[in-house]
Amino acid sequence: MMTTACDKVLKRMLAAEEADLLEDAEIVCDGNSCWVGDMQIRKETVTRLLQLCLVRSEDMGGCEHYTLNEEGRAMAKDTNYRPQILNQVEVRDAFKVTAQQNTTPEQP
Repeated sequence: MMTTACDKVLKRMLAAEEADLLEDAEIVCDGNSCWVGDMQIRKETVTRLLQLCLVRSEDMGGCEHYTLNEEGRAMAKDTNYRPQILNQVEVRDAFKVTAQQNTTPEQP
């Protein structure tokens, strides 16, 4: 489920990105302490954005850094895109369950 906090973070990241404030256009986490610019956010919000595949992890050493991906950008620009994203997540989760159930090879 997309939360209000997730939506707020996406929009803030997009606004910073469009204003070329790239340091404010990323989520930075040090343990459970996470920030977007000068706004502190919950680690659960970051986890949900990752689960929805709306941000990507950037390896910069030290702290965890996350930036918008194309889906996150599209969601921030147009909330009508939300059902498509959520549907893709449901399909992906259903596939994981099916794949896990079929992990043993069939016997001849």
